Amino acid sequence: MQYLNRAVVLAKQVNAPDQLKKSYETLYSIYDKIGPMKKAYQYYQLYSEAKDSLMNSHESKKIADIVINHEIIQKQRVIELLEKEKTIANLNLEKQNLQTKVLYAIGILSTVMILFLYSYNRRIHKNKILVEQKNHELNLLNEELNLKVSEIQLLSGLLPICANCKKIRDDNGAWEQMELYITKHSEAKFSHGICPDCMKSLYGKVFTKQKET
Repeated sequence: MQYLNRAVVLAKQVNAPDQLKKSYETLYSIYDKIGPMKKAYQYYQLYSEAKDSLMNSHESKKIADIVINHEIIQKQRVIELLEKEKTIANLNLEKQNLQTKVLYAIGILSTVMILFLYSYNRRIHKNKILVEQKNHELNLLNEELNLKVSEIQLLSGLLPICANCKKIRDDNGAWEQMELYITKHSEAKFSHGICPDCMKSLYGKVFTKQKET
């Protein structure tokens, strides 16, 4: 039991939820056989909480991975489609430019041909605008995809926080300082100082004298 209790402490320190669950389960089994039953029930509750926490963590990660992978696949398909459309539009544009040059080289001067060339040039201009629009959409989709990938590392979901001391409960049931929890689960860094209200509350007399001087 001493080794198991040490294992519980180590599992909490190194954040090993699976090992924590196994330790609680073993302690519950031992106390269930030798008593007292109060201890057995206590460790059974801890085992149940650890098991539920581990299961919820795994399920949340699976769901998040599935959603992100689905979004990435969808974005990649759209990008591939836009690339194909861009290639086709460029080929059509090159073809139309070549045809225009040939028509100009032939030197057809009739009014009908002039109007035809004018209409043809308008279509070319529309195709250029279409290519520019597709390029713009492709850039927007690339930016959105990069943003989605960067958001994987961010904190998400509801965080259980103490209404008094503002500590946050992690998946193992342990309460940590808000700064430590956010630093562990994100890339944010903290720098501490004292606001004027806290300065007045902690060092009221000194703060008042300095303000008067």
